[in-house]
Amino acid sequence: THPEVAQEAVVAPLFVIGLPRTGTTLLSALLAEDPRRRALRRWESGDLVPPPEAATFDTDPRIEETRASSQMLDLINPGFKAIHHEPAEGPTECVTLLAQHFVSLLWETVANVPTYGEWLLAADERDAYAHHHDCLQLLQSRAPGRWSLKSPHHGLALDALLAQYPDAHIVVTHRDPVP
Repeated sequence: THPEVAQEAVVAPLFVIGLPRTGTTLLSALLAEDPRRRALRRWESGDLVPPPEAATFDTDPRIEETRASSQMLDLINPGFKAIHHEPAEGPTECVTLLAQHFVSLLWETVANVPTYGEWLLAADERDAYAHHHDCLQLLQSRAPGRWSLKSPHHGLALDALLAQYPDAHIVVTHRDPVP
């Protein structure tokens, strides 16, 4: 019902890419503090429609719904938030959007299925990144900003990412794996 959303320009998104434990979450949270940037928030990543409104971006009822579901997950796996804390209103990884296309490291993380992991490494991810782009268009249609995004998944699909976003800016985090 809103064909104008398909005309939304996703301009020069910034992608933070790095292996786990290299500071991607910290950097993503820091970038999200810039009022000129638009981070993918956890609460909106799994519930895209209706798209968030700029006027109610910080009070959308989906924030509390996400917070409640997070508490349930904390009960199931209490140790996970100690290594990867993501508040409902904070930035999250793009794996959630890619998972909607069933091409995402999220599935390998949630359920270690080696055959899926092998398939994923060989998959053509261009359609998944086209879906990712559509999601960003929808999300920014009523709450605009210049995107700051992150996921280690992007490092596995740079060709698809750059095909979809040729003007992308990429930041790669790293650290010495042997302290």
